[in-house]
Amino acid sequence: MQCARQWRGFLLALGQEFASALSSDDLGRLMARIGSRFAAQHDLGPQESVPALQNAMNRVWESIDWGDSDA
Repeated sequence: MQCARQWRGFLLALGQEFASALSSDDLGRLMARIGSRFAAQHDLGPQESVPALQNAMNRVWESIDWGDSDA
């Protein structure tokens, strides 16, 4: 997981709780809804190519201080 250290334990526990409380299908649906909500809040706009899409995605991750900026 690549996120700020202070969030790692919380996100791990949250994921474990979801996994233990939900069926695999329900967990998949929940994660898809979370991903859709995040995507709706961070519109990338139309992109001309896969590299342009990757750059747009990386700008979003960087703007919220998520991921490995050295990668």
